[in-house]
Amino acid sequence: MDKNRGVMSNFFRSWRLRWHIVSLEKEKEESLLRLGKRVYELFIERKDWGREEVRENCQEVLSIEEEIEDLEEKMRRLEGNKPRRICPSCGEYIEEGSLYCSRCGFHQKQQELTCSQCGEKINPQDKFCPHCGQEIKQPSSHKTEEEEEKND
Repeated sequence: MDKNRGVMSNFFRSWRLRWHIVSLEKEKEESLLRLGKRVYELFIERKDWGREEVRENCQEVLSIEEEIEDLEEKMRRLEGNKPRRICPSCGEYIEEGSLYCSRCGFHQKQQELTCSQCGEKINPQDKFCPHCGQEIKQPSSHKTEEEEEKND
């Protein structure tokens, strides 16, 4: 009886997540349409292209995409799949505990990261510290020629 209740509970959680994803995808489409319309209007008016306005619209679309990815990851976990995280080098999802990214080969350091401003623990995929809001600089995945020569 308890097993059936857990299955039904997961089913309804999964269904709610899917519904939320569908609504976010519609919101994303609407944002893209507004963006395209505004860019076209600026082109016709031969104006400065309103770079700041266009950038804000693009950021809106990016934040919707990130929220969709987070919800899809929650659905994967509800379905019993292994947890994944984002490679700090290329942004591809990789299985938790992987030593190397299967897409770019970046070595996944297993050390804890901390915010340079407040010292609290942060996740490698964080763009801003969830504790103080400090922007987190992502490490470069490509060594300079000088660094490579030192290692040889």
